[in-house]
Amino acid sequence: MLVIDDEATVRATARRLLETIGLKVLTVADGRAGLELYAEQSDHIDLVLLDMTMPGMSGLETCQELRSLDPDVMIVL
Repeated sequence: MLVIDDEATVRATARRLLETIGLKVLTVADGRAGLELYAEQSDHIDLVLLDMTMPGMSGLETCQELRSLDPDVMIVL
């Protein structure tokens, strides 16, 4: 799973909660970093948890770019 959120507290909380149920969690602080990580490790990422309101690249823009990399990517906004 990949968590993309600009707030460190949200990323840390999401990671802790998701890891307690046995998921491997990767986190990044912005859309651009999320796109780069997804491109490198898409075969290890089953789901993207994505913040809608981030500075720079918004969640919607990130979602659109993720879909251009992988039309079948599963995303929760």
